[in-house]
Amino acid sequence: MLLSDQDPKTRSAAVNALERVGPVAIPALVEVSKNQGPLHRLGAVSVLGRFYPGTNVVTDNLVAALDDADERVRAGAAYGLVDVRGRRPIEVMLKSLKLLVSAEKSNRRAAAIFLGSFESEAERVIPYLIRLLTDADGKVRLDAAASLGKIGQAALPALMVAARDESAELRDCARLIIERIEGQSQRVSKKSDEARD
Repeated sequence: MLLSDQDPKTRSAAVNALERVGPVAIPALVEVSKNQGPLHRLGAVSVLGRFYPGTNVVTDNLVAALDDADERVRAGAAYGLVDVRGRRPIEVMLKSLKLLVSAEKSNRRAAAIFLGSFESEAERVIPYLIRLLTDADGKVRLDAAASLGKIGQAALPALMVAARDESAELRDCARLIIERIEGQSQRVSKKSDEARD
């Protein structure tokens, strides 16, 4: 299958072809994502998440892929689910937590990015993102900080700790996010005051 070809150009051409085919490709991609080798499953899950997020069959398939035996497939499913809202958010979030302990930094990055899409579950998500702020990989730490920034006001205490981190890159990132959150909060407060007057 071209989605699992060793050549990146061939894989890219396969993805572009499936994009042109459109939603009619969904049943075949779902079948591949369940019944083929890990690279085939990863390719199918990546295409489903990239081009067809939000449909029930795609969401169900991506959620199921969070239990895949291969870590790469689980990470691909998490990336695909980032923009999906709606059904079973808690179940989906809990399944993604397996990626936090992955030896692969790309999987931990997927978890950090994915957890940031659960702003409405801040109390549950923030402790896991705090854990990722101390990851050995700098990109994972930055992704965790960015996800805390999506959560907003509730994440300020964690971001304030990150703003004192030994990594200059994480410190700067956290400080910028804090400034953005505080600026948004001040604008909202000012609009509320103006509305009362």
